[in-house]
Order: sequence, then C-alpha cells, then structure tokens
Amino acid sequence: MLWHLTFNLYHQFVVEERFGFNTMTWRLWLSDQIKGLLVSALLFGLLLSGALWLVQAAPHSWWLWVWGFFALFSLFLMYISPYLIEPLFFKFEPLGQPELEERITRIMEKAGLKVSRVFQVDASRRSRHSNAYFTGIGRVKRIVLFDTLLEQLTADEIVAVLAHEVGHWKKRHVFKRLVTVQLLSLGFLVASWWLINSGVLPGLIGLEEGSFFAQVMILSLLASLAGFVVSPIWSALSRRDEYQADHFACDLTADAEALASALVKLSRDNPAILIMTFCTAYGVRRRVADRAECAWARHRGADDSGPVDHDQLSSRHPASWRPGNNDRCSAGYRPGFQPARGAGRTVAPSLE
Repeated sequence: MLWHLTFNLYHQFVVEERFGFNTMTWRLWLSDQIKGLLVSALLFGLLLSGALWLVQAAPHSWWLWVWGFFALFSLFLMYISPYLIEPLFFKFEPLGQPELEERITRIMEKAGLKVSRVFQVDASRRSRHSNAYFTGIGRVKRIVLFDTLLEQLTADEIVAVLAHEVGHWKKRHVFKRLVTVQLLSLGFLVASWWLINSGVLPGLIGLEEGSFFAQVMILSLLASLAGFVVSPIWSALSRRDEYQADHFACDLTADAEALASALVKLSRDNPAILIMTFCTAYGVRRRVADRAECAWARHRGADDSGPVDHDQLSSRHPASWRPGNNDRCSAGYRPGFQPARGAGRTVAPSLE
C-alpha cells in the first residue's frame, strides 16, 4: 500500500506536473486517496470474506461457487459504480450545451440506443487529460463527458468519439470481453482447486507443505506471470477492436475527418507511459491514416475497404490530421486520475 502511494504521489506531482497536466491540489489528492482506500477496503473485504466462506462451506466444489460469486459481484459493481462510487470523486452536472446533447441523442438513436442522461464532470480539478464514456446495461445508456474534453474537442469530434464507443457496443466488444474474462476466471479457479488439492504448489518454492493461504499466495504469483505472457495477445485483440470501432464510427457519422482530428488531439492530450521501444503515437498514426483514407475514399466515391498507402497521405490530407511533432514519443507519462474502470463501461478510444 505504501509502495503504491509513493508511486502515485510521484506520478501526480512530479511526472504530471512536469508536462503541465496536473491541476490537483495536495488536499484533493489526499482526499481521493482516503476515499479510494475506504471504498477498496470495503469492497475487497466483502469479496474476500464471501470467497473464504464459500471455500469452507463447499470444499470440493468451491471453485464453481466462488466463480459465480465473483461474476455476480462484478455485475453488481458495474451497476452501482456510476451512482454510488464515481460521485464520491466527481461532480456530475447536466451537459450545458443543448445543441450538442441533441446531436449526441440523435446519433445514439441512429445506432439503436437510447440516451437516459448526458452529464459533464469536473475532471479539470484533477487533470487536463480528457475522456468520455457511457454506462448502462442494455440499450439505455448514460453518457459522461469530461469538461476537459468539451474544451479540447469540437462538437463534431465529440460526436465522432462517442460514435466510436457505440461501435464497441454494436460490435459486442464489451460483451465478448466480459465472457472471455469470466471463462478465464473459471479456468483459473478450476486449475487452482486442482493444484491446491494435489499439493504440488509448496514444492515450487522449496517447501514440503503449505497452508491454504500460503498456496493462494503462490497462485497469485503464478497468475501474475501468466498475465504477463497473455498481455500481448490481449493488447492485439484490443487494437483490432479499436480499428473496428473506428470504421463503425466512420460509417455512422459519415465524418472521418472529425474522428481523425479527434484521435490526434486525444493522443496529444492523453499520452501514456512508453515502455522500451513501443510508441503509442505509432498506433495513433495508423488509425488517423486509416480514417483519413476513409474520408478520401468517400470524397472520390470509392470503396474505403482496401489497403491504406500511409506514405502518400501527406499529399492528400491536412497536416493537422497527422501526429507529427505532437506525438511526444519521448515523454513518459500517463493520464491522471480516472474513475475505477469496471466491466461494462466503455471509455474514449484507446490510443494504442
């Protein structure tokens, strides 16, 4: 816990401050940490207590009961988070731009969705980074826009960003991720049950035997190693989903220019920590190039499904569409405080 707080403090008041993104005061940071700690302790305590009780109550089939409990708990959090948890950190207000709200409602209805409310939040109290997301189970959605996004993007760009999020819903990306995560969780719990009963876990660290809790700690270490191996596959699937959502947004709005320029601005205002030789801006450049090619194809009345010649884009499209000097590939930073990202909520386009 202390280790996490130290890095969080350094990130917020050193890294974010260095690149001009931090707007948070020490008092607000401390308030967020205390509230976050209390909420996490409550939720984790309920989750852990329930899981341990199920292990004791059903020693031979606890893997199934714990999996069901975790799945229901996730759905419960997905439902209550926008109404009980996020308001602890953000102040939600109705969107103060009626024309923009009407455009958002129309584009959602065009995609077969109904908007319950459109809110803006005071994210600028913490950071200059921007974001947008919507929540809701089924076809009724609750849309939230950061006030920083309203300042940084035009109305056309905001509609394009939300159309991208509609693309995730229409392509069932969120549902597929939920199902995949639950299947992986079930597989992990079955494997955990077998490994604990077989007694092979203590031998992995040179012990002859170990308690149930000791074996759970060993399993957590193995899970972290497995997650590291699987993460490139997960990232590749995420990148594929982002491209699909981009294409859907193009078709829905018929305004690829707005999506392309929005991606450039989001890459500029929401840069991420770079690891080794991977550069987030490269992914943005490819996506912007694809959107620009889509617009060019519409202009000449051609099919935009063919391959993109990225080397010829500079002669066709405005320089403002290309990341160029705004890539900030050498900068190492990540967006500031974000609400807890639970399953079932989509956010602004991934910049990977």
